[in-house]
Amino acid sequence: MGAEKITNEQIAEIFKELGAILELKGENPFKARAYYNAARIIEKLPAPMEEMINSGEIARIKGIGEAVIKKSKVLIETGQLPYYEKLKSSIPPGLLEMLKIPGLGPRKVRKLWQELGITNIGELEYACDV
Repeated sequence: MGAEKITNEQIAEIFKELGAILELKGENPFKARAYYNAARIIEKLPAPMEEMINSGEIARIKGIGEAVIKKSKVLIETGQLPYYEKLKSSIPPGLLEMLKIPGLGPRKVRKLWQELGITNIGELEYACDV
């Protein structure tokens, strides 16, 4: 039995997180937006990303650039994306969890992290109670 194929939804989720991590780190906002846009497009693709890459059809879709195609290929072939893993390990793990709180976007979470040293939901709750 082979490895499970990665779905468009899983690929999109990784690109969303890439965008969020880039924002949390204060990186180029256009790069972050490109990943968010790619994630939205991938979620709505009419066929699996792998099929669209193999047929070359993906290259004709506006908003999906060469970098996204290359990263998607790596994800599909290996189930992992070293760029994503490296970027994810460069921030405290609790920051991505904090983004799930309604009203807390990457800019606010970055500010909490940079200015107050808050790196997870527990620390945020404590800071709110103090």
